[in-house]
Amino acid sequence: MKNILTIYFIIILIINYSNGISIEHDLVLSQQHHHRCKIGKYDFSGFTKEKGSYDYKSKKLNQLGEEVDVDYYFNICSGSSKCDNSLISVCSRDNQFNDIIYGQALNSTLRRLKDNIEGGILTYYAPSTQCSSNDGIMKTTITMYCAKGQPNTVISVVNNSPNNNCNLEIAMLGDSACEMKVDVIQVSLFVVSALLVLLILTLITCTILYYIDKKKKLSMGYSKLATTPGNDSFQ
Repeated sequence: MKNILTIYFIIILIINYSNGISIEHDLVLSQQHHHRCKIGKYDFSGFTKEKGSYDYKSKKLNQLGEEVDVDYYFNICSGSSKCDNSLISVCSRDNQFNDIIYGQALNSTLRRLKDNIEGGILTYYAPSTQCSSNDGIMKTTITMYCAKGQPNTVISVVNNSPNNNCNLEIAMLGDSACEMKVDVIQVSLFVVSALLVLLILTLITCTILYYIDKKKKLSMGYSKLATTPGNDSFQ
């Protein structure tokens, strides 16, 4: 009986350990693998600033042709904390306090770069038709280039249509734009834990079957003794 309790205790420890690895793995996935930021072997959510925003200072021409300072705020696969609400991913504010929305997180597309170049292109579309070109659609195109082992960095923010604010182009690079690699250590730990659990469950099953079979044989032995003629030990 003590042996069975010991085996059960070991099983509980191993299952808790396995669950701990699984929970930790799920937390990593929930933080790094946002469904809007993943395509094929790419996961661009490493560019996402949780409850934050990228801030890029630049200049543009206003409607009078005057050059004004402007701050561009944006986030990747999420809303920007500097914009009016959490649904807005890209916006700008100049020194004359003119705000412009360039795109929403829920209205976006994601595709890989062509010609075997590692990276992807995220395109946001604005919920308005304030521009006169580009079929009346305001959009932001964010190109993310792979740079293995390098921090995520904003290269440039360019307003290709400064007079009508129709097309904003952003370029970024960093390790988060590279293909995902399988974590061999995590997979190995999971496989080893699963095999250990399977082995211990097999041992428990064999032990239980052994005791059940032994009990049956003892019961059959007692029954035979009880039904043997002239046996007074049970009378």
